[in-house]
Amino acid sequence: MKATYQEDAAEPRGTRFARSPHWVLAPRGDEAALIDFRTGARIALDQLASRVWELTASEPTFPGLVCRLREEYVIDTADLAQQVGLLLSEWLEAGFIRISVRARRGVRVPAFTRRGASRAVSSVPNVNLSAITRGDARRRTSGAPVIGVLAGAGGVRDDIRRELASVGEVRFFEAPELLVSHAVAGKLDAIVTELQDERGDSVAPMVVALAGRAHSLPLILYMKKLNRATVDSLLAVLTPGLCMHSVIRQIEQLRPLMRWVLSSDPPPCVSAILAQRLLPKTTPELRPFTVLASLKASRRPSVAQLARGSGITVRTLERRLQREGWAHAHVIIQAFRAVDAAWLVTEYGWSARKVRQEREFASEGAVTRLMRRYCGVTPALIREGADFDTALANAERIITLRASA
Repeated sequence: MKATYQEDAAEPRGTRFARSPHWVLAPRGDEAALIDFRTGARIALDQLASRVWELTASEPTFPGLVCRLREEYVIDTADLAQQVGLLLSEWLEAGFIRISVRARRGVRVPAFTRRGASRAVSSVPNVNLSAITRGDARRRTSGAPVIGVLAGAGGVRDDIRRELASVGEVRFFEAPELLVSHAVAGKLDAIVTELQDERGDSVAPMVVALAGRAHSLPLILYMKKLNRATVDSLLAVLTPGLCMHSVIRQIEQLRPLMRWVLSSDPPPCVSAILAQRLLPKTTPELRPFTVLASLKASRRPSVAQLARGSGITVRTLERRLQREGWAHAHVIIQAFRAVDAAWLVTEYGWSARKVRQEREFASEGAVTRLMRRYCGVTPALIREGADFDTALANAERIITLRASA
């Protein structure tokens, strides 16, 4: 019997999906249906859709929903996020569910309406869930790269335009739904977005639509330094199955990262899974560092860079980690990097040679040694049946020092 999703008290605030009170689930053997008790209308659901409906009882976030389902189904994470994104988009438009934002501890978060969320996906044609294949929205393959940008007016746009002028054509969008329609139509090669659109609303509904219909496009979050408040906005959009990276604009340049994602065609990132796994186990003061380290797992960040991006000094960071009973910052960075390598080997079938090339390791042996030390697995063991969940659990024990407890 499947376990019912239980929301952890430390789970981050963000955009959540709540059921419409008029629809109920009626199981019928291996099949199920949603029934509108007002009219008697019946909508058949397959096994995955039924499970998604069950999990919406706790009003989960989209990232949390995908991570929970990934524990239950043997399916590629990108495919899973795509299917769930499509399902939620269709349910929002049909009125089966609505956007619900929970605020905790008196911190105000942006409010959304179902109408506002539906605008982010209503411009995209409905897709038959039974006919989904990876990469429905293909990246452009010819001509200068076209980069879609969702950012506020003024200095931020000027900075982005100046940094990306030599990389490709930069197109600014006023509304998330317009950017999504261009992405789905294959008119963009990459996306840059702030955490909120020009109206001050979270871009989370847009990310849901992208995960469902354009998950192969690289997405770069263009952010300020993180603090406890902005971490919640970030977590609302940190989605499994997307190729998602980040730039802290006060301390990093956008151009090198954009050149990299356009030239290497990187796979979906492990960042969301790392964050969802570790954030419930840490304190609020360590959340900015933990989520930023998750986002940077594939990019070899320094401790100083992560501390600055978290708005603290290296000394303060190490003191907080020690107080929490966690490993030193450099150990956490290496463990995250090992998890990223294990993710690529287990989920995408990459060889140690390809991981070395794409992640800039010194040698294939360095990949193997890092995975063995922090994840307890090697490419050879993975070929013999070791899985990603084992690697992640081993890395978690090293990070939280539970192995020596």
